[in-house]
This record gives sequence, C-alpha cells and structure tokens, in this order.
Amino acid sequence: MHQKNGIWRLLFITSVVTVVLLIVGFGYAASSVLFPPSGGVVVTEPEEEIVEPGTIRLIAIGDSITNGFGDESGNGGYASIVRDALKEEEDIEQVVFANFAIDGYTTVDVLSDLNEKEGIKDEVKKADMILMTIGANDLLPTSEEVNLEVVSGRRAEVLNNLQSIFTLIREYNSEAQIVYTGLYNPFVEIDMDKQISIEIDSWNSDVFKLATTFDNILVVRPDNLFHGDEFFAFDNYHPSFLGHERIAERIMQAIR
Repeated sequence: MHQKNGIWRLLFITSVVTVVLLIVGFGYAASSVLFPPSGGVVVTEPEEEIVEPGTIRLIAIGDSITNGFGDESGNGGYASIVRDALKEEEDIEQVVFANFAIDGYTTVDVLSDLNEKEGIKDEVKKADMILMTIGANDLLPTSEEVNLEVVSGRRAEVLNNLQSIFTLIREYNSEAQIVYTGLYNPFVEIDMDKQISIEIDSWNSDVFKLATTFDNILVVRPDNLFHGDEFFAFDNYHPSFLGHERIAERIMQAIR
C-alpha cells in the first residue's frame, strides 16, 4: 500500500514538473516573438546613407532653361555647367547631381511634382543646393505676340505659386541653398518702348522681395547678360551655350 502511494506521489510530482516546464517554455517562446532581444534580427532599421566628406548634393527643377534647352554643345545647359564648376571648388570632392526640369513647365507643374512625386521629394530633402528657373511659361509666350496686359495680370498669381514652391521646399528641407534664376527679355528687338523689359524687371524685383522672406534663397538676375545674337539659341528665345555659360558664371559669382 505504501509502495503504491509512493508511485502515485512520484507520478504526481513528475506531472506537475512537466506542466511547469511546458508553461515556462511557452512563455519564453512567446516573449521571444513579441519582445525580441536587442541583438536579434526580427526588426531591422533602414541604414542611413553614408555621404562622404566633401560631397555636395545638387538638384535642378523647373522649365526648359534649367533642362538645358538651347545648349547646342549637348552639355546640359547652365545647371550642368554649375555642376562642373562646383567640382573645381577646393572644398568639394564630389557633386551628386540630378536634373528634374522639364521643357514647358509652369509654376503649377513644379508645385504638382513637389506634392506628388516621391522621388523628387526625396531628392529635395537630401539636397544641399537647388537650382531653379520657373515662371517664363506662365508669363511669356514663345512667340513675338506679347500681351502686356495679360503678363501684368498674371504676375500676382504666378508669384503666389512661386511662394508656395519656396514654402514647400522649405518644409522638406530647411537648409538647402535655393538659387532661383529670374527672367530675361528675349524680345529686345521688338520691345521698342521697353515695356516688356519693365514687366520683366518688375517680376524679378518681386521675386527678390519674396526671397527675402525665406532663409538662404539667392535670386540671380540674368536680364542684363545677353547683348548679342550669339547668346540666344536658334529659336531666339532660349539661351545658346554661351547664354547658359553666362547664367552659370553669374550663379557661381553669387554663391561664392
């Protein structure tokens, strides 16, 4: 009888120990899944991109001028010339460059890209410098039929769009230097009374005032750079290679 009691007691203890071990093992397994140790590989953080010292990220946005239209050399226009000039600067080892400008773009198009295109937003966030021309397609036609009343009437709306562009860029990137190149008059030969030049001068002055309300925005005025046919492309509207070179030179003078 005592022998049977001993066997039952042993079986009881063994069962209790087994159940305890099962509970402990299950708890450990569950905790490992729900709360993995810091050295585990269950959750991985995205690696930060390593940027070498002396590297500058340069991007370009805007219209056909920033896209390099008219540069018969095929080098890519003033933005590419600025890129190459930056590479020669003593403290710059490498320039990472991306150009998102598109022929025919208006301020509305640039705003749309900045709001909707994740690739462009990501590049703006990482940029050290942003080159931009925009507004010509909003205000000036690519023909000799210039309606000054239309140009003057649109200026406030287009300036408001540009303000939204600057604001959006600053939301994405508070430190990048923005270099906005203003408008020039491609219709000098027919602008006998200088009224087109006056409108363009007013636009550039308005942009300059707007830029002072933001940090680190440079406004480069090209309206006195082109004196001669050699600075215009075949369409007598866009800059030629020499015209793009002049714009790039003025930008480099401004940022140095």
